Amino acid sequence: MQKHPTPTEGEGASLSRRNFITMAAASTAATLPSVALAEASGKTSRLPLPLDQQFDICVANLRNVLMAMHPEVIQIEVDYHPFNHGRNFSLVMIGHRPRRGGAR
Repeated sequence: MQKHPTPTEGEGASLSRRNFITMAAASTAATLPSVALAEASGKTSRLPLPLDQQFDICVANLRNVLMAMHPEVIQIEVDYHPFNHGRNFSLVMIGHRPRRGGAR
């Protein structure tokens, strides 16, 4: 168990340089493995994703933003249609609110 240096009665609240360096070194050593792991795992997420996955992520993020902007919407319909041999496209997003008075 770690002992935290606390001033006793009659002593000042200052730490000695040696105690400060020892505590700093111990906290750095304890933190280093988790920082290295986080940095290593972050590098894999920087790899470029295929365009279809980037598109799906983008549409999901846009859907989340639209749902936050329009909380009454219960469903967002997405239609993506490339045409003209992929040179042009159409992207339509439609938000649906619940029907009033039940289903018809």
